[in-house]
Amino acid sequence: AAVIRSHQSAAGRAGHTPALHAAAMLMSTAVARAEPTADVRNLKLLVVDGYDRAGVERLESVGAAAASDLMKRLLGNATAGIDNLHVDTDVVNPALRPRDLPSPCELKEAYDGVAWTGS
Repeated sequence: AAVIRSHQSAAGRAGHTPALHAAAMLMSTAVARAEPTADVRNLKLLVVDGYDRAGVERLESVGAAAASDLMKRLLGNATAGIDNLHVDTDVVNPALRPRDLPSPCELKEAYDGVAWTGS
């Protein structure tokens, strides 16, 4: 599986987001790996929200969206114009629900790519 670590820097807030660049890298790697089924490529991605409980609570306290929700939307937007591509995205947050994190074997078998968000 392709793995992309993304974070928002000062330059990213100015409009050149590292997350967008990371999403493009993930897409190019994962789309090439995706298995075509009946003329449709099925792409399975995992978004790992790297924020700890305190970070999640800080975001929620100011009404901000979860980093994983933003990444999932970014990945959806990045693949929207690709013909015959179906993207299925799962989200996990190991700090909040560590048992939801797949094992290394499950990652390799179940996912074409991983995007890691957080601070």
